[in-house]
Amino acid sequence: MGITSTVVGLATVINGALGLGTATGVQRFLGMWANDREQKAKYFYTTLAFTAAVHASAAAALFVMGLAGTSLGELTPQMLTAAGVLVALGFTSTYAALMTAQLKTDVYFAAVAAGNLAKLAVGVALVKAGWGWTGAALGYALVGAAVLAAGAYYAPRWTGRPTLSLSALADVLKAGVASWAPGIIATLGQWLGVLAIFHAATAAETGQYYAALTIANVVLMTATSILSLLLPVLSGMADGRKRAAACSLAVVELEEDTVSVSSSPLPHRLYLF
Repeated sequence: MGITSTVVGLATVINGALGLGTATGVQRFLGMWANDREQKAKYFYTTLAFTAAVHASAAAALFVMGLAGTSLGELTPQMLTAAGVLVALGFTSTYAALMTAQLKTDVYFAAVAAGNLAKLAVGVALVKAGWGWTGAALGYALVGAAVLAAGAYYAPRWTGRPTLSLSALADVLKAGVASWAPGIIATLGQWLGVLAIFHAATAAETGQYYAALTIANVVLMTATSILSLLLPVLSGMADGRKRAAACSLAVVELEEDTVSVSSSPLPHRLYLF
């Protein structure tokens, strides 16, 4: 667990840096053009092509370092190669953004659930077969693969003909940069601890820290799920944004035992998390 969490942490930090806030930025325009398939396709496929190219380049660099036998401190060439696989799948965040903007939370949930079940089954099977941490790390890649499969299937049904636009890319980058910087800080705050402990201590202690960190993150998922769905909805609303935001903020007040959403102007499906 310690080595696998280090590989995942390294890939997550790299993906966060490479993302440039595009997953958040594109949601604004996918929500804004929810009823215009051609405009939606322009922003989605432009962002998808950009993120795929960026992540493929970074993954290729990690693969080259791994194949050349290069180590980065305690990070072995095999760990860099495994991280490259996860980095290569980082562009699937654009598919996740499309599902979120479409409020197709059922599709996204099904994809992530299937990926995690496959991760558990395949990862455990490979570990028992003698693959060690490599098998566990490959299991993690199945989550991204499941999102990729679902996104590739549904994207053509939700958007129009694929088109690319530099102006659309500029819009997405401008919209996403505001969330990118604080997102990087949050990612570093979460994963630098894992990387630092792996460097200074042992893999076993790293695994223990990662287990505690994962439990803590579960607490944050409720609020995060509501706020991530709120963005495309607000972008597509011509009226009632203040009431929508106020109601959604009330939902994430975890101190309340019961929250009523009957007067909310938002779709009921927004509250499924």
